[in-house]
Amino acid sequence: MIDPVLDLPRLILRRAAWVALAALLAAAGFGWTTAATDIEEEVTGAQALVELWRQLSTAQSVDAAAVTRLQQGSRLRHLNLSVHDAAGRPVFISPVAPPAGAPMRWLLAAHRRWQGLVEPPALRWTVPRPGGDWTVVAHVSAEAERREALADLARLLGVLAIGLVTLWLGLRLGLRRAFAPMTQLLQAIGTLATQGATALRRLPPMPIRELAAIHEALQRLAADLDRLEEERRLLSQKVQSVQEEERTRLARELHDEMGQRLTALRVDIAWLLRQPMAPTQQAVVQSMSERCNEVQQDLRGVLHSLRPLGSAGEADEPVPLERVLQMIEHLVASWCAGAAAQDRQVLQPSFETAQGDGDGDNDGETPLSQALVQRLHLPASLALALYRLSQEGLTNVARHAQARRAALKLTVLLQEGQVHGLEWSLTDDGVGLPAGADVLHRGNGLGGMQERVWALGGEWRVAPAAAGPRPGLRLSARLPWSAGVET
Repeated sequence: MIDPVLDLPRLILRRAAWVALAALLAAAGFGWTTAATDIEEEVTGAQALVELWRQLSTAQSVDAAAVTRLQQGSRLRHLNLSVHDAAGRPVFISPVAPPAGAPMRWLLAAHRRWQGLVEPPALRWTVPRPGGDWTVVAHVSAEAERREALADLARLLGVLAIGLVTLWLGLRLGLRRAFAPMTQLLQAIGTLATQGATALRRLPPMPIRELAAIHEALQRLAADLDRLEEERRLLSQKVQSVQEEERTRLARELHDEMGQRLTALRVDIAWLLRQPMAPTQQAVVQSMSERCNEVQQDLRGVLHSLRPLGSAGEADEPVPLERVLQMIEHLVASWCAGAAAQDRQVLQPSFETAQGDGDGDNDGETPLSQALVQRLHLPASLALALYRLSQEGLTNVARHAQARRAALKLTVLLQEGQVHGLEWSLTDDGVGLPAGADVLHRGNGLGGMQERVWALGGEWRVAPAAAGPRPGLRLSARLPWSAGVET
């Protein structure tokens, strides 16, 4: 049972607290430095005022060079000061502050509009001097104070913005790291429909307790899915086995009952043909003999369809690959003969080998060599599956596809000199599948083929063969098989 106190929120809040603390320390450091600078400027301004007053009080005459030195050396804060001699000549005038930049001008204009300040009146007095009294005019500047206050506010807002951006980036990084395992879980859950429990089994251990609990539950789910899939596969194999056993039983009954009766009927007809009779009667009996022979041939075809492997299938003995290929060729030839009147054509089946995993359109396909065909033997279940897939696929083309051409191909997949699987495919140029994928689950056609492939642990694919008004259909099955024979 999971503790109600969750780890994930605490982890996120802990990381957010560290980021906030870092931002606070950065702001404190910036404020500490700014405070030292402000103190230095205030002290320098006051010292400059005292020094200016000392120089003015001791000056005896007006000198242009002295005036320049006074103006350059003064760093008065928020004070505009002008001194003129008795003749009105300037002894000292405070330097004009440089114009503010564009952002500061906009901020000053907004502050003047929303909160105006009253400038204090200028103070004027005279200073006695031997050559005549000097006039001093001092004006405390509220605008300069506004400018300095807004500059401090701008710096504070900048520090705050940097802190918030840093906090956001830190939280984003922390959340991404905290929820990175959650992304893996969601991706694995999203692939359940296509990959089954494979993605769940590949999940790495989760670092957070809640995600670890979800991971454990998904692992149990994967184990249950594997168990259910194996049970369903075994059930499907049993169903296929029961179907084949029923076909075998029917074949035996047909062979024992119908075969004996047809044989007896042919013996009777042969006896009649040896008896003297009119020509018309003999023609009728001869026709009966031919019809009986046709029925017997049809019965043999039905028996072969019901039990294509004969006694090898019943004994579950390995079947030579050469025999399987002959069976498929015979099946295609029979189907072509039956479909000739419907203007349909099945290309000669192709049997090939392909290097690699055989995905998609295999590169480097070569015809299957006769030497390899003679050396390979298939399990009876696999041989029967290939035959049934070809039989049911061609039946589907004849009944539903409205196709003019169909191509059947069997590829032996090779890798590093070893056989590791078979790929069967049937492609037609018909109308394709109707709207809705439930057609795969109706009846015993494509759905039965899919169940047969799935029961053997293979992969089943249904896709359009081409683009256009008649997309056609491509059925393909990847069947696992390890021959263990050097090729």
